[in-house]
Amino acid sequence: MIVSWTRGRDDYLPFMYTDITLVSDDRKIIIDTKFYGNTLSNGRIEFGANKFHSANLYQIYAYVSNVSGSLSHPMNSLTEGILLYPTVAVELSEKYRIKNHSISVLTVNLNSAWESIHERMLEVIS
Repeated sequence: MIVSWTRGRDDYLPFMYTDITLVSDDRKIIIDTKFYGNTLSNGRIEFGANKFHSANLYQIYAYVSNVSGSLSHPMNSLTEGILLYPTVAVELSEKYRIKNHSISVLTVNLNSAWESIHERMLEVIS
């Protein structure tokens, strides 16, 4: 729930909707899809190049952490997040644990046969 401390200024806040939310009795997965010419961003030299886009990580984490506070589904506290990109130059299949949430950064090669894409999408949610 959002409460505006200034009158009438909550209209400045953007609506945040997930791209895909998968729900079963024992799992809840939020998938956010992205596309960039380069899946990894070129970071500043002093921090090294080829990093995940931080805004995307913040967004998926915001989704899963906000859901975890709701009691509307028994698996909300363990909601998983997936950032899904089409493969550009590099295949990614990275998984992390951030606080209590599994966050994955994955790619799917859309230049493949549909059977391969189907198989990869099943891997994404497995």
